[in-house]
Amino acid sequence: MLMGKIEANTVVVMDVFGVLKGNEVRVTAGVADQEFMCQYVDLSEKIGKTAAVLGWYHSHPGFGCWLSGIDVNTQFNNQNFQDPYLAIVVDPKRTMSSGKVEMKAFRTWPGENYPVPDQYKMKVPKGRKGDFEFGVHANRYYELKTSIFKSSLDSLMLQQLWAKYWVKTIAQSRNLNNVGFDAIQLSDLEERIKEAETDLDKHKNNSGKRKEEPEIAVVAKECSKAAGEQLNGVLSQLVKHQLFNFQ
Repeated sequence: MLMGKIEANTVVVMDVFGVLKGNEVRVTAGVADQEFMCQYVDLSEKIGKTAAVLGWYHSHPGFGCWLSGIDVNTQFNNQNFQDPYLAIVVDPKRTMSSGKVEMKAFRTWPGENYPVPDQYKMKVPKGRKGDFEFGVHANRYYELKTSIFKSSLDSLMLQQLWAKYWVKTIAQSRNLNNVGFDAIQLSDLEERIKEAETDLDKHKNNSGKRKEEPEIAVVAKECSKAAGEQLNGVLSQLVKHQLFNFQ
């Protein structure tokens, strides 16, 4: 669970505590979990902590930040019960391999059939079939802008962790760790390029030239980003091979 405060139109997350049990495909909350959460909040208030519960987070190790059908329903129900409330998804594997925090924050739209404008629709990779297919529920939620801050204690803790795990961190291969996610992402980009080209063909102007559409520009940026990540991964391995003889 996320704990923090509200400043103007910003949700500031300052602390977290573990509650829910999960496995490879879902996170569930039982009666004992709910009781523990209530007790934790009560005890926090008694010792003078003013931070309130403002949402929840979970991880998607290696397959990106998005919300499944179960995640959407969890967020929708909690958001209707308490607002403001947000959901954060973290990908620790991509964070380790890329060297930057892979994290996104989401909120759900007011209703399942809410008329979402095209510019606000989520664009996430397609993958597993059925209820967990990437993007199946993309019309039910939207992404929030995020930024990360840390205290002096956070900085000290990260320095200690780096001192202990720097060898393992450097040995990580971004491209090898993310091969499954990258394949799904490329497949999704190919499909979106085809859709964007078809859309452009339908909107040719009188001179026969294609009108510029926002979607093609978005896809182009994402293609460039994906290619840049792959290139950085290759260059990183080449540098490490030269310096440390990594394979």
